[in-house]
Amino acid sequence: MGEVRKLPSVPQFIEGVFESYNRIVIVIDLRKIFQLESTAMEDIKVIICSINDSLIGFIVDDVSQVIQKTRSEIQPSPPPVIRGINPNCVYGMLDEDDKHVLLINLEKILTKQESQILSKVDSVTL
Repeated sequence: MGEVRKLPSVPQFIEGVFESYNRIVIVIDLRKIFQLESTAMEDIKVIICSINDSLIGFIVDDVSQVIQKTRSEIQPSPPPVIRGINPNCVYGMLDEDDKHVLLINLEKILTKQESQILSKVDSVTL
């Protein structure tokens, strides 16, 4: 990943942009979306997704493994009591190695207003 360049006058959850394979990637800090305390940005990890023809990089704390599960293994979403999470983005839950794992649909993590802001940032940076 290249250097993340800051952008002026964007919401706090947008860290900036970087270029990857001749495409602009908008970087979003999930900790800010979930209203959690930010961490140091020295060694960041980014999951890149294509959403509505834009490349979005989501800063995550860690990626320990990639697993495959069937739909029957996914439990229903918990009630929307988790602070800072749009309840529409929670896809379900998994019980994995005595841990409860919340499944999040990254395409639905932003509110409609945040998505509109993101599309404006994408058009300006290209």
